[in-house]
Amino acid sequence: MIVITVCKFNTILKKLSTNSKSTDSDEPSFDSDGAASIVDELYKEVLGRSADDQGLTNYVRHMQQGMTVLEVKQTLRCSAEYIVRQTPLRPTHYTDDDLSFFMGTYKDAERAEGALSRLRQHYPNAALQIRSDGDPDPANERLSKRFKANYTEGERLYPIENGGALVAKTFELFLRQPRAFFLKIDPDTSIDRRFDYLLDQVAVFGSLQHTRARLSVQGGFTGATRETVEKIVDSGLLLDPRLRNPKKYQDQSSYFRRMAMRSQRCGLSSFDWILGWASAELGIPILPFDEVHCRWKANINFSNDDLKFALTHPVYFEQLSK
Repeated sequence: MIVITVCKFNTILKKLSTNSKSTDSDEPSFDSDGAASIVDELYKEVLGRSADDQGLTNYVRHMQQGMTVLEVKQTLRCSAEYIVRQTPLRPTHYTDDDLSFFMGTYKDAERAEGALSRLRQHYPNAALQIRSDGDPDPANERLSKRFKANYTEGERLYPIENGGALVAKTFELFLRQPRAFFLKIDPDTSIDRRFDYLLDQVAVFGSLQHTRARLSVQGGFTGATRETVEKIVDSGLLLDPRLRNPKKYQDQSSYFRRMAMRSQRCGLSSFDWILGWASAELGIPILPFDEVHCRWKANINFSNDDLKFALTHPVYFEQLSK
């Protein structure tokens, strides 16, 4: 754990008092020079280096808009750079026999066809599980047969009143016939080549997403070892009743606050943030995986013509040339 030394802390407090502007709010606002000095010191404290120009500009702007010193520090500690410094990555080779892919579907069979065709192009022999989340469309079963997948049709679990049941069911299906790696993709995920490596350690890995103190991986791709999945399932956290009503408990955890925001917006639970919360509770690292490029709600396809990434998300397959 990174701890600000007494000397550093006193320096920051001094800058807070001398470089903040007086306002009616309890939170100080900062002039550019004061904020820049504080940001640079936090970079040195957390990341062991001076702030780069882009990071300095971004954090100064955020501080002038109300971001606190503690929030800057917490955000830096959610960065891929900090995480890798604390938890070195352990890349490993693999074969198709080591992999179990999972895809959940709900009224998106047409898009899923594009994702599955690309998956099988690069991973013809990997295990594949498809679960329909309350959608009885016969196309789901046809796709499963075409792409050699185990198919399960179940009740709708995504709504918030089911809490962590969707994640729990996903892991339950994986553990019925486990492989070394659990790899979740979405119907709008495109696999463009094989992964050069996977991470062989107790961790959740993918494209990091965070909002200040909260950290998870973007759900277009979620990777984990079998040991990681077993640890999360055995903890019982996925059945925690608080996950059914996160708004009621949002003062207990910033993760619950994030889940509550999503449930108020669309009435659904969040695979990403439930898994992020459970991992944080168990001390399981959430690690960056530079083989994938996943973003939330991007409205155009990310250009991957150079195949820098093995996988991208989201992909609108109708936009791709045949």
